[in-house]
Amino acid sequence: TSLSLTVAAAPVTPVTDEATIGGLAWTDLDSNGVQDTDESGLADIAVVATDEAGTIYVSTTTADGRFRIESLPAGVYRVSLDTATLPDDLEPPAEIFVVALGSGTDFLDADFGCTEAVRNFPWLPVSAAAAVVAIVAALVALVMVRRRENKGSDTPPRTGPPAPTTILTEFAKGP
Repeated sequence: TSLSLTVAAAPVTPVTDEATIGGLAWTDLDSNGVQDTDESGLADIAVVATDEAGTIYVSTTTADGRFRIESLPAGVYRVSLDTATLPDDLEPPAEIFVVALGSGTDFLDADFGCTEAVRNFPWLPVSAAAAVVAIVAALVALVMVRRRENKGSDTPPRTGPPAPTTILTEFAKGP
């Protein structure tokens, strides 16, 4: 008797311990955090993942706003947009993602909806425009209070600036 043994090679699936972070950056026109059909992806936006040791991994969004940061070792990552790569008329979302990746796992829901920037003075950065608006509003309110104090009053006008609550109250009432 003879014994015959046949060994068949099974397909080998490589095992990897590398992880992936992916998602989408888009213009969130209605600020609801969900990409609607009329809201397009943002191309060429840098997405940054930083691990606990401070190592930085960067990917750039494709034409449809999608990105993937691949070949990451297991660990905890802080994922955000590089705001310097956003168009001037968009504000980044307030959220960042903190993602804990196990060996060989993927997190593909790091989605960033960017909203339109609100600008009263397009030639000023948003923070400077807000400061200008606040100063102008305070000056207008101060003038209005001074005019009311000086009209038909038997009491002498105040010598110092009005209290902040007076400014806000008078400004809310209008002229």
